Amino acid sequence: MSPDDHDDNNAPTEKGVYHELHDFEAPKAPSCNSILVVELAERLCFYTFSGSQEFFLEQLAYSAQQSAGLNAAFTTLCYVWPLLGGLCADVCWGRYKTILRFDSCYFAGAVICAVAALPGSDRSASLYLVGSMGFIALGTGGIKPNIANFGADQFDSTTHEGRKAREAFYTQFYVVINMGALGSFGFLTTLSSNGWPPYIPKRGGYVAAYSLSAAGMAIALLVFVCCRHHYRQRDRSAKNAIRGVVSHVVSAARCGEIRAIAVCVGWPALLLGLGMSVFASFVPQETSLAVLASTAVVSGLLCVGWGCQGDLGWVLAARRNRHVSRQQTADFLRVMPTQISVAILFNS
Repeated sequence: MSPDDHDDNNAPTEKGVYHELHDFEAPKAPSCNSILVVELAERLCFYTFSGSQEFFLEQLAYSAQQSAGLNAAFTTLCYVWPLLGGLCADVCWGRYKTILRFDSCYFAGAVICAVAALPGSDRSASLYLVGSMGFIALGTGGIKPNIANFGADQFDSTTHEGRKAREAFYTQFYVVINMGALGSFGFLTTLSSNGWPPYIPKRGGYVAAYSLSAAGMAIALLVFVCCRHHYRQRDRSAKNAIRGVVSHVVSAARCGEIRAIAVCVGWPALLLGLGMSVFASFVPQETSLAVLASTAVVSGLLCVGWGCQGDLGWVLAARRNRHVSRQQTADFLRVMPTQISVAILFNS
């Protein structure tokens, strides 16, 4: 498919989207370091909960099958909510405010889980699931799609020095991801299940690990806010990329394009299947619901995969819109099935 040269809605140039005051300012070290601190704390917290909650739920009288299902549902939610997080950043609040608000939600969830894990007969499974499935999953959904891009916003990619600095930042970014995973699996998950004798008894391991995770998120949130005057922030875009892509697909489907119709059917089926799989984890005795969820997910993937293969010439039948060009829609659709499949297989 050739680029749609006549679309007049191409994205604005990078220089035009920064606040005028910051056009030629080099990023200050505190801004980049604070972003890395947020990512480190988020990964540390995420892997601590995903690596320990299955065993914690078993202590709350859930079966091994139920615990595994709820842990899988938690991971699913963490990969679905980024759709909302990206939309909020692009259309509603901008990246800084989106990260700040979802980070606060993340911190609240970690505190709730720590309270629910207090040793004794008053441990509350429902309170824990509210913190984990609700606040933490939603929080990571706002941070995951925005934090790396917000880091990239701090650099001027129109210069050689800016591009080199951005590459160095990404290297540091992935280092702190691994540091978070190492700290979680190397210490906190072990602390949660075994304690740290003689300092922390085994029965206090979960509350200690979750409290440390919450403290890490609190520190990251404080550092992030304290450096707010150093950030280069993009203005909110008047364009909505998701709306633009959906508009193109629906428009082509109305023109009778079979593969566009398949994508229109596949997207809702996939999201419905993921939603049903989360709900099925709370009622594992309803095996028919799990089968129906799996069928919806597979059917959605097949429809989307078939509709997005090839040269995607059917996108040319869509009406233009001001949000994205038809070439941009085609580029997005071309990689979407692979990204969805890898995410599902990686977390299955």
